[in-house]
Amino acid sequence: MAVRSICEAGKAVSPEDNGSLENPKLIKSKKRFWTQIVSLTDCESIRKYWLDLARQAIEPNPFYEPDYLTALAKHVRVKEQHFLVLVWANNCLNELVGLFPITRKGLKNGFPVAVTCCSFDSFIGVCTPLISPCAPEEIWGCFFKAVKAHPKFPDIIYIPEFYINGATGQALKTHINAAKVIKHSIKEFERAIALPHTDYKTYSDAWSKKKARNIRSREKKLNKLGKLSFEIIDQSHPNFRDAFVAVLALEKAGWKGKKGTALASHKNTKNFAEFAFNSSIIAPCTHISLMRLDERIIAGQLNLISQKTAFFIKSAYDEERANFGPGIILYKWVLEQMLDQGAYVELDSCADANHHLEDIWLERKQVQEIVLAPATKTHKRKMKRLILWRRFHQKLKGVFGQHPVQTVGLRR
Repeated sequence: MAVRSICEAGKAVSPEDNGSLENPKLIKSKKRFWTQIVSLTDCESIRKYWLDLARQAIEPNPFYEPDYLTALAKHVRVKEQHFLVLVWANNCLNELVGLFPITRKGLKNGFPVAVTCCSFDSFIGVCTPLISPCAPEEIWGCFFKAVKAHPKFPDIIYIPEFYINGATGQALKTHINAAKVIKHSIKEFERAIALPHTDYKTYSDAWSKKKARNIRSREKKLNKLGKLSFEIIDQSHPNFRDAFVAVLALEKAGWKGKKGTALASHKNTKNFAEFAFNSSIIAPCTHISLMRLDERIIAGQLNLISQKTAFFIKSAYDEERANFGPGIILYKWVLEQMLDQGAYVELDSCADANHHLEDIWLERKQVQEIVLAPATKTHKRKMKRLILWRRFHQKLKGVFGQHPVQTVGLRR
């Protein structure tokens, strides 16, 4: 059942005043923004507006596009209730300018205080909401006020992985400076990305001599074993399904399969992959990067594409040829496609710090795990409890290699 609340850029309207999602009863206002909180399961009618927003948001996030998020909720995060905070530009509800996927977390989820959490999972690489460039600071304000006005959701906001220096983060900082909102960073790190500011030769000249020599040597040895070929295919390609199945099988056959983290290792994650990366899904688009040796696939990558940015989701390689570095060679080739062929405007590793991609992708994005709340003494005390709890369990994770709460971010 949908949870709905409509606000006039901050003035809360009780749920009893609402109509249906398709034809809500709105209060006349000179304000230009209206908000709703709706169940993810009730959102088929807004699909067109959702896709339009995803295509022109100030920062792309394919993990928060409809088919991917729905697949995750349906097959992986099945025990959670998933909601969307929607911000509309006018009272006709025909221009969506903000979309914030949220869930409620509390003691039963292992959190010491109740929080409204931006949707996350091990299959979500970043928690950047979809925000239109029209007035991003005001849209953030509408989000906070909608959450605060609704009795179901705590007004402490937890965002596990967020690009703090991106356009969305800058808009958040501007709103915080103008409103009575406090922000605290629990953890931060730098993530490997690649940007096309030069050609491939100039870019690779910045690598260490040892790294460049190592890559050339490995690729040369692979070429001696047979003919190497590379390809990027999307859902429209007739061989997309075969390539998808081959990459999943390659991943399951390796160490990820033994560890149980391969997509095909479990029924729920396999069903999720079949739905999220289906050839009939057009948004977000999936690209499969392939490297073949004599027509046999020895490395593959599943990448989500949004606004010509490639988000690296899953990678797999033939472990019998691991000494030749097939994964790194494929990463390098995709980088070359961006720099010399203009295939992408950015490559995002979606990885933790100290990933091996940092050797060849030279740019970085600052990722923060943050908490946001109203600037009151009560909220400050609750935030302190949450921060201490998170830091304690991060230490446990470092010692024992595990975490009692669902791990955040992609661990490819």
